[in-house]
Amino acid sequence: MTSAQLTLAGMTGRPENVIESFLAASSDGQAQPEKLTQNWGQPWRISAPGLEFKPFPTCAGTHSAAEAAGLLRQQWLSSGQPLDALLRQIVAIAVAFPPGGDIAAPVTVPANGIEARFSLEYVIAAMLIYGDLRLSDFAEGDVNPEIMPLAARVRRMPDPSAPPDALNPAQRFHRVTLSLADGTTRHQQRTRQESLAEGVDVGRKLRLALGDSSPELLAHSALRSTADLQAVTDALLQSLRP
Repeated sequence: MTSAQLTLAGMTGRPENVIESFLAASSDGQAQPEKLTQNWGQPWRISAPGLEFKPFPTCAGTHSAAEAAGLLRQQWLSSGQPLDALLRQIVAIAVAFPPGGDIAAPVTVPANGIEARFSLEYVIAAMLIYGDLRLSDFAEGDVNPEIMPLAARVRRMPDPSAPPDALNPAQRFHRVTLSLADGTTRHQQRTRQESLAEGVDVGRKLRLALGDSSPELLAHSALRSTADLQAVTDALLQSLRP
């Protein structure tokens, strides 16, 4: 906006050496412009580490929190106790992360499904209740009223002992702690690196999104060629038509 206003006011810029001038004006003599092209394309990130697929229909800054909540849910159910007993006993939920680690997910009380994509509170509650983040709970329209009461029990607690997120976002983590009515606590921590290491079942995502499990479409989901990409895109567009 500032650039547009300056242009409308008649201010012009230099046609050449723009980056060099910017660095000179903003670096106080500390610029290292050679690093901009150092090891350029060796390799291209689209080749290594390659494409990164999102496991959930929410902001990537919520994913490790969702997975930590999912692990807590699995552990409870594997002990033979019913889910409703867990949900009844939860008094409070704390989510810890490096300072600044929630910048990408700033919404604490979402007003609609779009805002819910950026809410740690809503995402954690949804995972505890359903064991997955369903596309319907993050679509346009109202939030799911079944999720909101549990989401209201979530509190953000940045961990001051962790390095700030801005220093190395790759080290981001979320630690989810459940405080139960019997005085006990349960916690799980999940890091971004652990999430990336597991990968994503793209075929499953496609089946959930389209309700289509045909072998041909699932084969296209490997995205080995531009034809595969076109086939998947066409199928997704078709699913959005009334």
